[in-house]
Amino acid sequence: MMSSSASNSTPQSQRSIEEVMASFKADDAPLHSGDTGEGLVFHTNRGDLNGIIHKAPGSEQAVIWVCGARGGFGGPGPGIYATLAERFAHQGITSLRLDYRLPNDLMECVFDVMSGVAYCKRTGHGPVVIVGHSFGGAVVVSAGANSAHVKGVVSLSP
Repeated sequence: MMSSSASNSTPQSQRSIEEVMASFKADDAPLHSGDTGEGLVFHTNRGDLNGIIHKAPGSEQAVIWVCGARGGFGGPGPGIYATLAERFAHQGITSLRLDYRLPNDLMECVFDVMSGVAYCKRTGHGPVVIVGHSFGGAVVVSAGANSAHVKGVVSLSP
């Protein structure tokens, strides 16, 4: 089980978005039947966020995947993100699939992606690539513009 938390005495109004989003704890969580990867739940000050990680041991590279306005883990086609995440893991790239806490709320979804970016940074991954489909394209563009730890943004069918 992985647990981590960040603390900082700087007033929230003076902290960066990345610092605010890094204020969470991550724990193992059960997976839905038939899914691949390892379940995670992020306990943030904005509510719990579910994720699935596909670890590539020793990897410093990571990709974060988000769906459209309804959220979920699958991607633009049935299971496409899980399939790609497994393939990437075999190529030495860790993947983190995130479900939104509040689907279709742009700012809250951006905060969710920023929490994922902070998690990847905290677990030793270099700057990440973030991928979003449809509404998720707007989410990753916004998150990428607000994080120095994002090295690439992929917007599918924005």
